[in-house]
Amino acid sequence: MTAILPELLKLRTAFLTKLKAEVLFEKTDKEGKKTNNLADTSSRGSSAIAAKWGESIPGAYGTQAAEQTSGKKFDEAVADFLKRGFTLFSGFRPGDWSWQAEPIYQSDQYQHLAEVMAALKDRPELKTVFGEEYLIKPDIVVRKVPVTPSALGGRSGDVALYSPFVQDAQLAHGKPTLHASISCKLTLRSDRAQNVRTEALNLIRNRKGRTPIFVAVVAEPTPHRMASLALGTGDLDCVYHAGLYELQRAVKEVGSEEQGELLGDMVNGRRLRDLSDLVLDLAI
Repeated sequence: MTAILPELLKLRTAFLTKLKAEVLFEKTDKEGKKTNNLADTSSRGSSAIAAKWGESIPGAYGTQAAEQTSGKKFDEAVADFLKRGFTLFSGFRPGDWSWQAEPIYQSDQYQHLAEVMAALKDRPELKTVFGEEYLIKPDIVVRKVPVTPSALGGRSGDVALYSPFVQDAQLAHGKPTLHASISCKLTLRSDRAQNVRTEALNLIRNRKGRTPIFVAVVAEPTPHRMASLALGTGDLDCVYHAGLYELQRAVKEVGSEEQGELLGDMVNGRRLRDLSDLVLDLAI
């Protein structure tokens, strides 16, 4: 048997190294102390935690020239790590999986929204009534591709005609099932947290079929800002941090007692996990 968890650890180390080199860069805070671009440089606590977290992950910082594309590169790095990690668990979660980022109406549960989109295009005035909540294109999409009837021994009568598991199901039209929708936020501000919650609620309300996994992945160094998204239940399944273990050590070393308690509450309350945990959670 492949040593799955040791291999996942290698992937995690490579991910953090890539993150530091391609997404992060050094900068100074309001007091002239070194930190990185994850920090709110007007906050001493945020700057200190971000700096200590950056020091604890492997590799060297990148250059500030990449600042404008850092969010997109974070999305790409997270997607690459999850895809590689998920492949390790193919024996536990077999099937044909798609990681292509597409609008949700390309998935089985939301294909009816294509008709709504067409109606809004033909009659723009309806947007003032319905808004544009249907235009959801998640940062990372994990979809289960349906199988053909021949893979199941062929059809010999009326059985399982409508399940999206089978490609020729009469109502599903062979579209993949949205297994997981992953929102990536390099850092969190109040408006970004609200955007994630709104996207989650739209996925819940507009589906026809099973609710997909909906999670957020962040690299935010400040526990209070993560709490704006992680605390509470119902909107999203869980929040995952790009380097939670390193963050826990950083907060313990340079953070306040209150920050340490809040971070512990989120972890112990099962609302915050490490990105490596998401690989396994997707395989459940």
